[in-house]
Amino acid sequence: MSADLPPIVNLVEGLLTKGLGGFSAKSKLGKSWMALQLAVDLACGNNFLGFSTKKCGVLYIDLENTLSLTQDRLRQILDGRDAPKNLYFAHEYNLMGEGFEEDLMDFMKGHPDVKFVVIDVFQKVKRGKQQNQTDYESDYEILTVLKGIADKYDGCIMPIYHDRKFVDPTDPFSNLLGSTAIVGVSDFVWVLFKEHREDKEATLAVTGRTIQDASFKLKREGVRWVNLGNAAALEEARKRQEYAKDPVVNTIKKLLSQNNGKWRGRVKEIIDSSQYFKGCRIYGSSQKVGHKIKERLLDMQGYDQIYHSEISKGTGSLIHVFETENPTFKDWS
Repeated sequence: MSADLPPIVNLVEGLLTKGLGGFSAKSKLGKSWMALQLAVDLACGNNFLGFSTKKCGVLYIDLENTLSLTQDRLRQILDGRDAPKNLYFAHEYNLMGEGFEEDLMDFMKGHPDVKFVVIDVFQKVKRGKQQNQTDYESDYEILTVLKGIADKYDGCIMPIYHDRKFVDPTDPFSNLLGSTAIVGVSDFVWVLFKEHREDKEATLAVTGRTIQDASFKLKREGVRWVNLGNAAALEEARKRQEYAKDPVVNTIKKLLSQNNGKWRGRVKEIIDSSQYFKGCRIYGSSQKVGHKIKERLLDMQGYDQIYHSEISKGTGSLIHVFETENPTFKDWS
């Protein structure tokens, strides 16, 4: 505890530190565009996704694109600006164990300003596993070598991976194509994903030893990614906005306000009453509206402290009872 140790250095505040990183997404989702945007922003010292950066030299090892395509993408990212002189590209590298490590260390030794290296994609330089090695053992060994190089030259190396074809929506970090050693060895990992490929927005989830777990909603504006904000907060705001506009909820709130905080009746009465409240007209069958009520019960309790119970008369038509102690409701819009 008395040792004078250096602090963790953020290359991108809260998102990217020195050490071994990892970045994964499904094919054609835009991860290479994001990596190139990150490389340019770091080399220029510009904010990345709204977060401050520590300006440094960058090596982008582009193993999937031709020189012409890389040049074209760089022009689009720069959008008329001059290319930074501290941004370097390489398109050919040996496999790991066959000269890659030596070439990379020689470059970083000769360019001490370079503190960030992208390997796009890692599969192109990853050697096959040795006889009697498991996938985990192979990945752990190879990635430990990369982490050693990153630590030796006081920089960050970020391999880019592909996601698996079939994904687990509950844990984006389990979707990296490779063994669990990737998350285990890496100091931090990014995963870019969409629930549906046609969605206009994507989520960037980040985790690791050197950064706090977080997720952000992103969208493309031209070729650049922009940060819409914290994913959980945005989702909650959208949920509240949808709740605020729900005619079923608003009709129930109006009925409670008119009846001193307690109302009981059947679904059909709620539908019939809605036509008398401006902007609350409910369309749909009693069955559909009944399902909507069930979907909104937790929201009504959480947002407006509206409590619900049911009385069964044995006729198959339930009487719904709504109660609240404060029938003066907050505007969630």
